[in-house]
This record gives sequence, structure tokens and C-alpha cells, in this order.
Amino acid sequence: MSGGVLGDDLEQTGRELPKVSYICGGCGREQKLDKDAVIRCMHCSHRIFYKRREKKLLQYLAR
Repeated sequence: MSGGVLGDDLEQTGRELPKVSYICGGCGREQKLDKDAVIRCMHCSHRIFYKRREKKLLQYLAR
């Protein structure tokens, strides 16, 4: 049993993490980035991204 990093476990199982969709703060284009990606827009080289909101309603029970 390995006490390794999460990435090591993913390589062994063969699964890939899903890419998350972000919107560039400079040009407004959508980009999909994975966990280890460089945070830089490929089109305008801007480094500020906004995470896209979910379209479905998220409701939580708060106590």
C-alpha cells in the first residue's frame, strides 16, 4: 500500500480528473483547465480566471 500523492493513485487506476471550466478575466473566453495546468490564458496571457457557475440550483440545509 502506498502512502503517495493523489496523482500517483490516479495513474494506477487509469482515471483522469475532469477539467473545470473557467472564464478569462481579460478576454472573456472560456477555457478548461485541469489540476496541474498553468493559470494563464492561451489567447491573451491574462492570469485572472473566474469559475463558471453551476446552472442547476444548489440548495443546502443550514442549521
